[in-house]
Amino acid sequence: MTQTAVVSLSAEDRGSHPAGLRAEVAYKPGNVVVNLTQMAVTTGDGSWQLTAPAQLTQRGRAIEIRRFAAANHNQSLTLDGTISQAGPQDLTLHVQNLRLDDFSGFVPGQVKPVGLASANLAVRGSAAAPVITMAANVSDLRVSSIPQAEFSARLSYSGGKAQAEATLSQNATHSLNATAMLPLQLSWAQGFQSRVTGDLDLRAFSSGLDLAVINAFRNPQVSGIGGILSLDVRAHGPLQHPIPGGFIRLSGGHAKAGKLNVEVTEGSADIQLGAREVRLVTLSARAGEGTLTGGGALTLEPNGTPGQLSLHVALDRWPAIATHQYNAAITERIDAGGSLTALNIRGRVEVLHGVFRPDLSVAGGAPRPDETVTVVHRWSETSPRRPSPPVKNQATTGPTFQNLAIDVDIVIDRNTWIKTADFAVEMEGDVHVQKRRGGELILSGAINTVRGTLVVAGREFDLARGHIMFTGDLLSATVGGSANKPTLTLSSIPDLPQADILSVMMFGKPSNQLSGGQQKDLQSQALSMAGSYAASQVGQAVAQALGLGELGVTTSSSGVGFGRYLTQNVYVSASQSASNMQDRKAEMQYYLTPSINLGTSASTNYGNEIKLQWHKEY
Repeated sequence: MTQTAVVSLSAEDRGSHPAGLRAEVAYKPGNVVVNLTQMAVTTGDGSWQLTAPAQLTQRGRAIEIRRFAAANHNQSLTLDGTISQAGPQDLTLHVQNLRLDDFSGFVPGQVKPVGLASANLAVRGSAAAPVITMAANVSDLRVSSIPQAEFSARLSYSGGKAQAEATLSQNATHSLNATAMLPLQLSWAQGFQSRVTGDLDLRAFSSGLDLAVINAFRNPQVSGIGGILSLDVRAHGPLQHPIPGGFIRLSGGHAKAGKLNVEVTEGSADIQLGAREVRLVTLSARAGEGTLTGGGALTLEPNGTPGQLSLHVALDRWPAIATHQYNAAITERIDAGGSLTALNIRGRVEVLHGVFRPDLSVAGGAPRPDETVTVVHRWSETSPRRPSPPVKNQATTGPTFQNLAIDVDIVIDRNTWIKTADFAVEMEGDVHVQKRRGGELILSGAINTVRGTLVVAGREFDLARGHIMFTGDLLSATVGGSANKPTLTLSSIPDLPQADILSVMMFGKPSNQLSGGQQKDLQSQALSMAGSYAASQVGQAVAQALGLGELGVTTSSSGVGFGRYLTQNVYVSASQSASNMQDRKAEMQYYLTPSINLGTSASTNYGNEIKLQWHKEY
């Protein structure tokens, strides 16, 4: 006995485009017939409509589609034929001028392809030995408004072999071609089955591919990506770990790191692929007056997994950051080696010069987070901890901070400044960064002040001496309480008594190792107060807005000053008091050795002087 029903469906997408269909369904055991009489799907460019009633029949293990045809202006789609779990196959699909942007809402992510797609699909042969051919083409292709001209692809399967070829044409001179072949047994006679029976053979070739298409991904960290990528990459062998070969080359690469305000140009790289090794033959780039060079290799295990890495990168006068708030140039050499799961990082970083203007709220409150800084590891507050039991059979699949071993020297040259509305401090120093695999990060060394000024209550003071000592311990100072009664709590890793923490901060060693005089100084400096003060930021804001800070100009409530290195060892400065226009001062310092400097100054109110300074750290 046959049962019948009439089905009507309607829907609306997120763009308020309506869609609907009407069908008559007839059912009896082993046989279902669907007569589709109406269908309409509205898009941003018209409506898809059935050109004539279509019929879909399920009879036993076969599905038969007859006369399904839909059109929207010059776009069309037809489907006709039979596909079955047994016996012969005869199914044909034709798509003509399909507008991809009509369906961009269904594409996840921010990359939206636009173009006109046409395709032909034919399924022949039998369920046990199918023969499949497909050809597709996309013309007027754009990826997020970036033109790519055309994409075409062909796929086929017959006789136990799957083959594919594809071409992306950006223009007459930039294209990418790829081919692949894989021995494969495909069948759906007894349920869908596929089995790889041989080695993969793949090749991708391009004499030049414009990398501007990467900008379609709209990464807020990097913009203006460009360059030409040429490649000839081959892979042959088992599908799980084919053996690579060939090369990948980059020329004319450029990009801009937005938050760092660093524009990289003249990027080039040469990568050679081999059966046992992937080698970075050359790597180079420029940024302003700075240069980057590098090279290295990554070995491959017999099963195709990454082995040992050997990589070196060198920077010379490289602008590490070039924003208005932070500006610094560095020279460095970093070497990374070992397995990817347990890298050893060694090297030296030298800060050649820099100006850092932290957004400090001296009147209270926390500074704004620095958007140019990404936290890769965060230490927890010091507290008594019991050692955790070891985790057995824990597999490490990639590099982690815990598995890193680090041995890096950081050298800070003179002409490196920290400036706010209330103070300007020039620094120099050496800090050693060390971390054993599985251990904590340890800093040792010292940063010393070269010169500086501090404004308190409208009066300017010269900073005679300042030190920041890194002893290899992690020290923390927490200011709490109220503005009238602030409190200061010290903590450390490893745990130390409060007196020892303060002693390490002042002298770089615990209290039981101090001399008598140092112990007396420790007592007199024992946390008398913790407070804050406020001062005008108008003068500094004006200097920064005019870009004068890059020339060594500083302003404060006490006046305006100018300072600059004429050579690596000669520093000159001049200042003008804001309260007394007749009060002017000029100074020059010459560094004879790292410990001895000769200074001379001339002042309208305080006369002239010359002084020889010698200092020694002990």
